Amino acid sequence: MKITHVFRGSEWLSSTPKHLLLYKFLGWGESIPKFAHVPVLLNPEGGGKLSKRMGHASVDYYRKEGFLPEAILNFLANVVWNHPEGKEIFPLEDFAKAFELDPFRVDVKPQGAKFDIKKLEWMNGEYIRQMSDEQLSQRLEKYLTYFSEGTLHPVADKLHLLIPLVKERIKKLSDFVPLTDFFFEKVEYDMEVFNRLKIENIKSKMEKVLEKLKSMEKPWEADIFESTFRKLAEDLGISVSQMFQLIRVAISGQLVTPPLFESIKILGEEEAVKRVQAAISFLQPS
Repeated sequence: MKITHVFRGSEWLSSTPKHLLLYKFLGWGESIPKFAHVPVLLNPEGGGKLSKRMGHASVDYYRKEGFLPEAILNFLANVVWNHPEGKEIFPLEDFAKAFELDPFRVDVKPQGAKFDIKKLEWMNGEYIRQMSDEQLSQRLEKYLTYFSEGTLHPVADKLHLLIPLVKERIKKLSDFVPLTDFFFEKVEYDMEVFNRLKIENIKSKMEKVLEKLKSMEKPWEADIFESTFRKLAEDLGISVSQMFQLIRVAISGQLVTPPLFESIKILGEEEAVKRVQAAISFLQPS
């Protein structure tokens, strides 16, 4: 059959004698391949190999979540092999050194490891940060096209502006969407989000924010923006953190976004003012 080497999971080790006998019985005794058995991924809770019935065992899951192929390869290599220098992130060429065909040698761990999705997410994030902004832009554009029902995601034309803001914050390509969708969609406010700011008379304070935004000289500058609202926070008797979170929720509807001032610059000053006005309209007198 011209098969020289077989690599398979360690659960097949006990069946190897039977397979060797089958080769001989079928008249292939002179061409028996060399067998190597490698450890398998184990369920996160232990108790056997990773089940294909688990969501994390589906290839489609990793595509939709935006895991990078090179990160998955690196993660799987760590399952069966220890890098001689103790590295966890390394090129595939390093892993290839664990195998020699002549003489046949396989340098792998004797036992499998539990599947750790958190570690895979961390590793994927490290690979994202190793990319140039241009490389990440290409990956994201392809990802967003595939997972927006075949149409280009509306964010694609501003990827070059947004990537520097989110690159350090995402672990998967799918993390990009919830962090940036407020740039292109109408903000849906939630009173519960405003309540979490723990600001009394929140509507009147938002009105003060609007007054300051309208009176600031354009184009807005980061240092003036920051000093203006630090002073306003002091005048209104709230913390600086509460002040900037109040503005953040007004322009995005979210408590977590890319850096605030940079986000406002991408949105545009007029749009930022409109969103603060919309937030005021949403809020009831408190």
